[in-house]
Amino acid sequence: MVIGDGLLWYTPAPALQAGGGGDPRWRQMLIRALIFRLVALSGLVGPSWRAGEKEAARFRVATEAVERGPDGGWARP
Repeated sequence: MVIGDGLLWYTPAPALQAGGGGDPRWRQMLIRALIFRLVALSGLVGPSWRAGEKEAARFRVATEAVERGPDGGWARP
């Protein structure tokens, strides 16, 4: 969860994402952490909330970073 939050709110070092010690499940854990944050946020704000462009961009960048992996860079919008 902490690394997922780091992907959403900060620009962490690429080594941080690679912290799974080579475990093939690491990427899946990051994806699940991001999904949890998205669901928690939507539950907090209610059904009528619509994500603003900055919030949507934050999740988009985080999921793209997980998809690229630690060697693919950490570009922020």
